[in-house]
Amino acid sequence: MKKKLLFIGSLPPPIGGVSTINSSFQQLLSDSYEIISFNTSNNQRYVDLYTKIRLKDIIYSILLIWKFLFFAFRNRNTIANIFITSGKAFFRTLLIYFIGYIFQIRFITHVHSKTAGEYFLEKHRIYFFTRFINYFSRKIIVLSNYHKYYFCEHGLDPKKSHIIENFVDYSKYKCNLNTKNNELLYVGRLSKRKGIFDLLNSLKFLKDSDIEFKLHIIGDYDKETTEQQIVQFISSNRLEENILLHGVIFGNKKFELFKKCGIFIFPSHFENSPIVIKEAIASSMAILCSDIDANKLILDPFENKVLHRVGDSADLADKLSLLLKHPKKTNNLMKSSSSINQFDSKIAKTKFVSIINNLSK
Repeated sequence: MKKKLLFIGSLPPPIGGVSTINSSFQQLLSDSYEIISFNTSNNQRYVDLYTKIRLKDIIYSILLIWKFLFFAFRNRNTIANIFITSGKAFFRTLLIYFIGYIFQIRFITHVHSKTAGEYFLEKHRIYFFTRFINYFSRKIIVLSNYHKYYFCEHGLDPKKSHIIENFVDYSKYKCNLNTKNNELLYVGRLSKRKGIFDLLNSLKFLKDSDIEFKLHIIGDYDKETTEQQIVQFISSNRLEENILLHGVIFGNKKFELFKKCGIFIFPSHFENSPIVIKEAIASSMAILCSDIDANKLILDPFENKVLHRVGDSADLADKLSLLLKHPKKTNNLMKSSSSINQFDSKIAKTKFVSIINNLSK
């Protein structure tokens, strides 16, 4: 009989970093454990993560906590992996912690947090954040050596902390370099913070310069006004034949686009540890991304990328033009990606199972 393992956190929709890795972990461990999931997502299509908290958000959180009370009662005295962020949603996490403590739930806290720009990362709040994580967690998972250093410097218990990087199942992305084309791929939320308007403006430059290209976009809009702006931009600049909007797609449809496209574009302004870059690596793609720290932390050791200045659509256009005009360079970047295997899910599974086994003793 399989042991029960709880997962607490958001699941798609909407598509985001936490929901994606939560879903991936559950799939990864489902053959070894009885996975019981508590989904904290509100299942809305449009989600702006940086807007002010609204009354309906508060009502939703109250109802969610009420549901969790019964969930914790039914699954008392078990191990739970909880995904947390450092935004205002941590107030809700505190209530989940307290309820779980009452019902003897042993928390593995998966800190899926940035290191700047969020509510509980302010100097007078971060020690509050780390102190409560330490108190309620038997084990803590962080996303990289950098994240561990940063949070331990601000009070996180290093003895409880373990590094498990975001991962992908390489077998789903395996492809033949000879069958790839020079088409472009963007995957992520369609929002200003993700750099989607930088990308669109750069493509306008390419169009005006008579450079041929085709871009595939996977993802949904953060809000309705963004959808209207993007559709209008594509139409007014006659980009309908150059840009294909696939929306949110999963499974083979998504994997096939990764396998066939040669260039991955990721112009985001603000990230944590983006899993889509690792998907691009697993798909042997040349990577063109913004020069933010989160991207460089992953890519600096490798020769598979070209960086552009964040928020600079002209520089992005120049770098994109370089890759489209020089297929030999692009192919060399793709070959470099094909030699990287350290983000495979097998490594993450081994580490996670070891943590659970130590808690079970």
